[in-house]
Amino acid sequence: MSFACWIKSLLMFSPVCSLALFLHSPSLLLKLCMNRILVIICSSLIAIGCAQDDGSKRALEDENDSLIVENARLKEINDSLSALLRVKDRSSVMPAPDTAAPAPPPPRPPADSTGPIREGNHALTLQWISWDRPGQATIKAIGNGKYSIRGAQRSRENDDYLKIDGTLTPVNEKELVFEGTVEYKVSHNNGGQPCVKKGPLHFKATGNRKYWRMQEMTNCEGGLLTDYVDIYF
Repeated sequence: MSFACWIKSLLMFSPVCSLALFLHSPSLLLKLCMNRILVIICSSLIAIGCAQDDGSKRALEDENDSLIVENARLKEINDSLSALLRVKDRSSVMPAPDTAAPAPPPPRPPADSTGPIREGNHALTLQWISWDRPGQATIKAIGNGKYSIRGAQRSRENDDYLKIDGTLTPVNEKELVFEGTVEYKVSHNNGGQPCVKKGPLHFKATGNRKYWRMQEMTNCEGGLLTDYVDIYF
């Protein structure tokens, strides 16, 4: 052991020795004391630094624990809000229960309820058979402005007849276009043979008359022989 270390040890444990050293060599004692003071200061600073480090570490650990707790609480709140939003979305998508009785479907309008021709049964005549005892033709709307017509007139005296079967398309209230067949037989006309006329044929109401008359009036026999085929309003 060196002389300085030996002297330092004496200063740490014996005030008497420190006094003796002061009397023997004051400068050496002062130097040793300064060294001792420096050692104490450095030790104190190190201790303070360690204490501060420990305090900071504990503070950081406490802050981290608080953040973990806060994060868990926010996660619970977020999960609750997400569940509420899912319930709201399902309720907005699902239709409300319909407790009222279903409304009946609207009545289906006639095929052509605003047309110029009345649907139903109409009188039908050929003057050679009779004007007083008309036959009957049934007219029905079939859509697209068209009407079906089918009917006949038959003589009570013989086998003379008038038959009509086809469709009518109104041009206006006074004029109709017929597609189909008009056939009639009169015993004293055309040699007693049927006269057949195919459409298009034209029926027209003139003046104040309440019927449409076929405009193709010439009998199949020809000449001046005229046939009046009438459909009454």
